[in-house]
Amino acid sequence: MTNDQDTRRRSLPFYLVLSFIEGGAAMAAELLGARMIAPFYGTTLFVWSSVIGVTLAALALGYFLGGYLADRYTRNMLLFSVLAVGSVLLALMPNLAKFSLEATSGMGIRTGSLVSALVFLLPPLVCLGMSSPIIIRLASRDLQHTGRTAGTVYAVSTVSGILATFLLGFHVIPLWGITMPAYYAAVLLGIFPFGYFIRSRRFAFALAMIILFSIPALASTVENKSQNQSEWKILYKSDGLLGQVIVGDLQRMEKDSLHHQRTLFVNRQPQTNVNAKNGFSLWPYVHAMAVTASMRPRGSTALVLGLGGGSVVDEFLRLGFEVDACELDERIVDVAKTFFNLDKKCRIVVDDARHYVRTSRERYDIIVFDTFSGEQPPAHILSVENFSEVKRILNGDGLVIINFSGFITGEAGLASRSIIRTMISSGFHTKVISTPGTEESRNLVFVGSVAPLDFSRMTRERQNICCTVPVPLPCIDAGAIDLSDALVLTDDKPILDILSLSANESWRKSVVKESSKAFHGYQLFF
Repeated sequence: MTNDQDTRRRSLPFYLVLSFIEGGAAMAAELLGARMIAPFYGTTLFVWSSVIGVTLAALALGYFLGGYLADRYTRNMLLFSVLAVGSVLLALMPNLAKFSLEATSGMGIRTGSLVSALVFLLPPLVCLGMSSPIIIRLASRDLQHTGRTAGTVYAVSTVSGILATFLLGFHVIPLWGITMPAYYAAVLLGIFPFGYFIRSRRFAFALAMIILFSIPALASTVENKSQNQSEWKILYKSDGLLGQVIVGDLQRMEKDSLHHQRTLFVNRQPQTNVNAKNGFSLWPYVHAMAVTASMRPRGSTALVLGLGGGSVVDEFLRLGFEVDACELDERIVDVAKTFFNLDKKCRIVVDDARHYVRTSRERYDIIVFDTFSGEQPPAHILSVENFSEVKRILNGDGLVIINFSGFITGEAGLASRSIIRTMISSGFHTKVISTPGTEESRNLVFVGSVAPLDFSRMTRERQNICCTVPVPLPCIDAGAIDLSDALVLTDDKPILDILSLSANESWRKSVVKESSKAFHGYQLFF
């Protein structure tokens, strides 16, 4: 091909098609990148700050480099080379993400999420950012219309990004996960440079694209062959609203006895853990909540915010309560019914917990907060404003029961102390129940009521209905806890992510390390 042919300008619609595909690919990379980070670092404000910051930095760098190169090399070869590299990096993004995330898993949430995003998200976005000024340069016939051409190119790219956001968020990621959409977006982007290389007889470039695009498929084949090395049997895996959801079974012999447990993981954090034979929860906090709620008589009404596998719901139904459950992610509801035999007596509402509390016309004797997303509790439902709305639908002597991490001292316990102070500020008599274990391994259960709490109503007969023989639970009066440095959580200052950062990092490191060992050989993350 001669230089004249290579510099021949195509029609503006052709370049706008390229801009449309590039814009959609850039948004796909950002959304998929955030979902790739979620299994390792969650979906907190820190993670989204890292993803958005790296995205903007990559695009800014790409715009600058693309503009510089566009003025020096006014050839189509430059554009298609940039698009080819970008498509290859997008196809390799899940592999690069897994490598970088595993390498940084020992870092804190802020550092680890930022470093990993720089490794796997920045390179493809730089290339995609470079393409826009190059397209503008090639599409501009004269200086008089450069402004209109630039505006049209960026508008088309932005519209494509908007459409990709809705399509991926509402349909593609929930149905197809992360790896396949990334690969197909890369293929769509790579079709044009591949066709250009074939037509211009640059076969070495076309062959290089084929080889590099084959790497993800080969890596997947190798990982699938090694799956039998794990003790776990994966029953379900998907990516969607709350991130990655996995259900796994584990069977192993312990002291000549076969133990069969079933676990629900959200972003690699265990959310529900039960004996697969009888469905009873293996976690003490579930029984602690049930024992606490047992002071209420049969026929009491209960609202469980956060369904998980339905362990708390099952315990409450055994106590003879009428139970409603509110769950944000419809996949969790399906998982609870399919794999955890959720009792049909429970009425389930798919909604945000705060929205349901605000709009509900029902009244309850017990309201449970078990709303962790991974290890992170949503800040908007633990604020003074939401507790005020909770009191509206809570009967006069009703109970508010909150599951939280086991830290209560030092910096790691500041979030717990702030929740206690917020409950007290909202007018609740508050006590704290601790499950057995150290701060790192236990849970705290916060119990609040507008009326004075009377634990004498927790009779042995009622407690024995719970699926395990109850043990005396340490109960701490909130007045005995030093709350001098605790904050009152409000909607205007949603800082629970920051207050719980130290505790979350400690918890996530230990759990991710153990889950990585347990799932050795499985391609679980994307």
